Amino acid sequence: MKVRRSISIDPQTFNFVMDQAKKEGRNFSNMLEAIVRRYMRSLKKDKGNVPT
Repeated sequence: MKVRRSISIDPQTFNFVMDQAKKEGRNFSNMLEAIVRRYMRSLKKDKGNVPT
């Protein structure tokens, strides 16, 4: 299941994601997805279950 949300990204964040994407040889949206996934995973670790 894919959830598409429109999120606003400030230039600083955009540049960070672009840099990471270049380092890992991904495109922007792939990298963003990966970062979000990592972030969600770290949230889950911290809080047990994240209410959705």
